[in-house]
Amino acid sequence: FTLVQLNGNTLTSALGPSGSTVTRSFDFTMLPSEFVSRVEVYKTPSADLEEGGLAGTVIARTVRPLEIGQRKIAVNVEEADESKRDEWAPRASAFYSDVFADGRFGIAIGGAYTKRASETDEQSITRYRRLTESSLGGLDLNGNGIVENGQGGRPLNTTPYAVVDSIFQELFRETSERKTVMGTIQFRPTDHWDLVSDNFYGKLDMLTPRMTDLVRMGIGLLPG
Repeated sequence: FTLVQLNGNTLTSALGPSGSTVTRSFDFTMLPSEFVSRVEVYKTPSADLEEGGLAGTVIARTVRPLEIGQRKIAVNVEEADESKRDEWAPRASAFYSDVFADGRFGIAIGGAYTKRASETDEQSITRYRRLTESSLGGLDLNGNGIVENGQGGRPLNTTPYAVVDSIFQELFRETSERKTVMGTIQFRPTDHWDLVSDNFYGKLDMLTPRMTDLVRMGIGLLPG
C-alpha cells in the first residue's frame, strides 16, 4: 500500500517485493545504492504528490550533477564470499559527474553490476496424525495383509495408528545478476528554471529453484 517512485515518476516492474508478484510500484532491488542521493518518505498526502499510496509515498532521488557542483569520479569494486554456495559474488560500480557553463549545465552517468548467490536450508516436521490405513492411500502399517478402515467400529480419530504428517527437507537457492545504467542531464538557465532529463535502465536475471524432499512415515501403535 506504499507508492514508491524514482525521481517523482512511477515505474513499472516485473518483480514484486518477493520476486514472484507483479507490481506497478518501483522495485528497490533494481536501483543500486551508489546512485541514490536521498530518499524522501511522506506519511501524509499533499497536493504536490501523486495519489495512490494508502500507507504513504516514498521517492528515491538519484544524484543531480548541479547539486554536486564539481567534477566527481567514483569507482567501487567489491567481492562477497557466498559461503553457503562456495562461490564468490562480485559487485562493481562507476560514476562520473561534471558541470559546465559556470555551474548551470551538468551531466552525470553511471553503471553498476551485482551478482548474488544465496542458499537457504530448511528442515521441518509437521504434526503427528492418527489415521486409518485406508486413508493413507492403502498403507498396510501393521503388516497383516489387510488395508483396514479402523478396528472394532472405532471412529477415525481413535484408530491405533499414527502417521508423521510430513518431513520436509528444502534447499532454496537464489542466483541473481543485475545490470544498471543511469544518466542525468541538468540545465538551470536561471534560478527559477531547472530542466532535468533522467534516464534509467535496469535488468535483473533471477533463478530461484526450490528443491524439496518429502518423507511420510506411518507408525503402528498398540490399541489403547
